[in-house]
Amino acid sequence: MVSYEDVLHDLQHSIDTLGAVEVPSNNGIYNYKSQHLQMARRDLEKSVLAIEQSISEINRNNDELDEKTMQSLASLNGAIIQFKAGGDINTARMVLSAARSFQPPGSSYNISLPRLLKEEMEDDILEMSKCFKHECFKASIILAGKLLETALHKVYYDKTGTDLLQTAPGISIGNLIKKLSESGIVLDPSVANQAHLINQVRVQSVHARKIPFQPSREQTHATILFTIDTLRKLFENEK
Repeated sequence: MVSYEDVLHDLQHSIDTLGAVEVPSNNGIYNYKSQHLQMARRDLEKSVLAIEQSISEINRNNDELDEKTMQSLASLNGAIIQFKAGGDINTARMVLSAARSFQPPGSSYNISLPRLLKEEMEDDILEMSKCFKHECFKASIILAGKLLETALHKVYYDKTGTDLLQTAPGISIGNLIKKLSESGIVLDPSVANQAHLINQVRVQSVHARKIPFQPSREQTHATILFTIDTLRKLFENEK
């Protein structure tokens, strides 16, 4: 699944490409430029269509959107309608501006993520947000744990060149944090505390217990915010 951010990037690229194409003269000498212009326009139309498909998918996957998001979505839809009615590069720029103002649910954390993991991690963040919204708190914390594990594996690989997913499959978050410490990577001490909570939820969720563990909304929200903050710090230099 292509991320919304990537779709925006493609639209910007299509606009820049079309804007740089020299308009051919009428004397028939610059046929290749005419073809280049037609190709650039087709690419622009495809990029706008990708934006339209992306917001349609967002609508399907979200039962309730807040008023601000609905207003941004209405503005974006209006700009797309204008472009499809015969718009030019200027209306395409209107689409891009409206698309940048619209923030899809689950994307408001504004984190720079590693390119190779971006799609997977964005999907997990979105699913984690959906679970929290529907009060599936254990599922939210388990997904937060997956995000934290994914991030720490990437940090360890970048530091050592060793992929623990291959050399030590199934390694726990606690042991992963220990390996990071041994390799000279210093993490906030609270990461270990967070890992303990996540492991507790995982164990309690898959094994029968006399008194089942149920994290509270506040506890779950704090876990999500902490996880997002940790990702932001770990990947602050990612492009």
